[in-house]
Amino acid sequence: MGARKLYEEQILKLLENMPEESMAKIISLIEEEKKKAQKKVIEEICGKYADVPTSSEEFARRKEEEKLLDR
Repeated sequence: MGARKLYEEQILKLLENMPEESMAKIISLIEEEKKKAQKKVIEEICGKYADVPTSSEEFARRKEEEKLLDR
């Protein structure tokens, strides 16, 4: 059995008989952690491709070059 499945089973066991108020706090914590993980992935991607011009930046650069050639 994979580690993820074991974690899921352990979490479900821990949630048994837990008060609703505590469960709401746990959901909030999980959501926060998920947002942090997503933000980290986005930052890593943006950092990796920071020097790569976006399509709109590339388009603007080409247009500027065309203007210079037209003079």
